[in-house]
Amino acid sequence: MRPRVATSFAPVCANCARFPLIGDVRGLGLMTAMDLARSASDLSPNPELRETHRPDGFRRGLLLLGCGESAHSAFCPPLCITAAQVDVAITLLQTNLNDLSP
Repeated sequence: MRPRVATSFAPVCANCARFPLIGDVRGLGLMTAMDLARSASDLSPNPELRETHRPDGFRRGLLLLGCGESAHSAFCPPLCITAAQVDVAITLLQTNLNDLSP
């Protein structure tokens, strides 16, 4: 039986709220979204930052989805993802968020 990889991803994504430019983080299991904010003091959506964040992630090997007109990036991996692949995605996501931080 495959281990439940979603249980390792949700707490890490919730922890991403510690980054200054992250507003809301939400999701269920491996399907997660986070809003990119204008600043630590102004958590209103920043779609321009999302458009910087997505290609930077892609260059690292992380595919993030931009959804709608708001500023959130979504992570929605295939159901066949392994725990090792989730670990890599977490590392890439945190690296990307570190680079966005002022």
